[in-house]
Amino acid sequence: MGILRRSVMPDKKRTKRKRSTPQATPTIGELVGDLHPKDQEELELERAVFGADFTLRPTTAPDSELHVETKSFSTPEHDDESETFVKLPPETDQPVAAWEDPDDDALQIRVDSAPRLRKLRQSGGESTITGSEFQKRLRLQHAKLNRADIRWVETAKQNQFVAEGSDSEDEHDLRKALETSESVVGESKMLPQSVIELQRLTNANVHGVNKAVVQVATFHPIKSLLLTAGFDCKLRLFNVDGKENALMLTSTLKDLPISSAHFAGPSGQHVYASGRRKFFYCLDLEKGATMRLNTLHRRTENGFEKFAVNPNNHQLAFVGNQGHVVLTDPVTQQEAMVLKASSAVNGVTFVKNGTHLVTVGKQGLVHVFDLRIQRCLHVAQDQGSLDTTFITLSPSSLGRVGLGSETGVFNVYDIDHLLSAKDPQPVKSLMNLTTRITNAVFHPKGEIVAYASHTKKNNMKLVHIPSYHVFKNWPTLSTPLNYVSVVDFSSHGGYMAVGNDKGAVLLYRLKHYPIG
Repeated sequence: MGILRRSVMPDKKRTKRKRSTPQATPTIGELVGDLHPKDQEELELERAVFGADFTLRPTTAPDSELHVETKSFSTPEHDDESETFVKLPPETDQPVAAWEDPDDDALQIRVDSAPRLRKLRQSGGESTITGSEFQKRLRLQHAKLNRADIRWVETAKQNQFVAEGSDSEDEHDLRKALETSESVVGESKMLPQSVIELQRLTNANVHGVNKAVVQVATFHPIKSLLLTAGFDCKLRLFNVDGKENALMLTSTLKDLPISSAHFAGPSGQHVYASGRRKFFYCLDLEKGATMRLNTLHRRTENGFEKFAVNPNNHQLAFVGNQGHVVLTDPVTQQEAMVLKASSAVNGVTFVKNGTHLVTVGKQGLVHVFDLRIQRCLHVAQDQGSLDTTFITLSPSSLGRVGLGSETGVFNVYDIDHLLSAKDPQPVKSLMNLTTRITNAVFHPKGEIVAYASHTKKNNMKLVHIPSYHVFKNWPTLSTPLNYVSVVDFSSHGGYMAVGNDKGAVLLYRLKHYPIG
């Protein structure tokens, strides 16, 4: 204690500094301490506590990389002055990636400890790998699952985007953009071939469940509105948002169990509905008025359960008996023409901007009619089909048409080839179902086709286009599809509606596409 006391309170004579005393080369501790100058009392205390040889080590660089240089100079005002310079390690212009850690090579990761890690092993006996190798295998697994081509990353690394010593602002901004992890192009629109990302939402008709099998579940061509109908004689219109799905309109057609219903008009302002009756209804959504049309009352058919709407002039083509197709004009409420196919007709659709009509039916025959001359121009055979049950068109940009058969085969054709060749060959024959195809629809972007059969439970498939691979992750064994009666996609492709025998319309969000 006595020694410490004397160190704290030294004799004043010993603290006097002589200007003539030559200054020794400063230590690192004295250089760092110059930021906060220490008096002689503090220095004496340090030596007493830590020892005479104590030197503060720098934290900015190793001793081998930090050099001290003393230069002397003299001026008229200040003689025998000296200035000390600290040479720090030279800075490098090459940035170091934040995710690169040299300590990763020292890490040992067990890849046999969990099922999700075992898939990273390259051999059955492998148990541990280094951290760097673990990163590489994770990247390869990600590319494998998402079918992504990541070779552009290596190419970008090899290319020199910024010349050495360049001060260009544009080049600097480009380099910063390449180094950041923030998105600059928005959400990727590439659809994987075997995995589809979707989420189940609140049922579309939660506020108006059908009391019978859902026969109609079709989206509005422009707005996020969904029309549902069935044998309970009710037309319901829902505002689809994925949460509330508010019921906007209910129209009861007491004398018409509804089999088919479609939007029509330039902005989809009309809804036409038909069933097993000789009349049909027109609902004006703008006026809220319902009109019964008896245009078909002279026909011998008991009813007209299927029809299609001409996108050009909004004519309606009703499927009749014995190969007849009756076209009506909803404006004049008169028959426009009657076409006759050589076999019973199961489905119709308009092509070539409404100037031609295509029918499919028994014996797998496809008839092509020119409405301008009211004649059949061409008859083709649906490959391998004895009874073609359904027809659906892709967006015009894709140029495909899908034909479903009684045996569950779904053939996809090039539309121009189907309309001209006598024995057309399909682009792809999908054989994932074994029962009658009762509904099919192409996605608005042309990247998906959905088809289903209501004769077997959970009998529905989603297929990627143009690879024609069935999405393996949906539906699953726990997906509550039941007996699927109808499928449709929203106008922007972000929603998918699936109607079933329970009267419910399941709603799914396709995360690869926008909702509006």
